[in-house]
Amino acid sequence: MKLKYLLSLVAVIFGLVTIFASSSVLFGYSDVLEKEGNFPSFILWVNLLTGPLYLLAAAGLFYSKRWTLPVLTGILLLLIVNLGFLILLITTGQDYELETLGAIAVRIALTSVLTFFAFNKSTINI
Repeated sequence: MKLKYLLSLVAVIFGLVTIFASSSVLFGYSDVLEKEGNFPSFILWVNLLTGPLYLLAAAGLFYSKRWTLPVLTGILLLLIVNLGFLILLITTGQDYELETLGAIAVRIALTSVLTFFAFNKSTINI
């Protein structure tokens, strides 16, 4: 299996899981992820926004489209800004869940890998 197909599949799965998880917590339509905890709403909203973008990026990776790199770079920037707000929340002593910090680290790592792949496959001359 070619790496681009594998990464496309990973992006699709990640995008769908992201949409399901963030929307179910935000809108409360599923008891699957409902539990006690302090999940900052701005994290959930950014996740909900990036979910469809992961699906778009998956299509771009699959079909080797040049616009994939800006989409993934935008997701990565959103996640880094989101991490900055989470760190600010933590340093001001507000409630948060440690798993939120781990989850955003995983998101940034995965998106970095996808972005690196898209950059290396990009035909854009800089």
